[in-house]
Amino acid sequence: MDDTYLLNATTYTERNPVKAELGDRAEHWPWSSAAAHVTGELDGIAETPWLTERVAGW
Repeated sequence: MDDTYLLNATTYTERNPVKAELGDRAEHWPWSSAAAHVTGELDGIAETPWLTERVAGW
């Protein structure tokens, strides 16, 4: 899987609750890693350093 595909898939997944009108901001959705990406604080569930290290300019 290349970085472009990974970034597109992650972006789609994180934005989907907002698009479906389940919330106003992706990082407020409790089952999303968006909050960890926005704040940089890991919650023990969304372990994202591997993603931010892999995709340049995250």
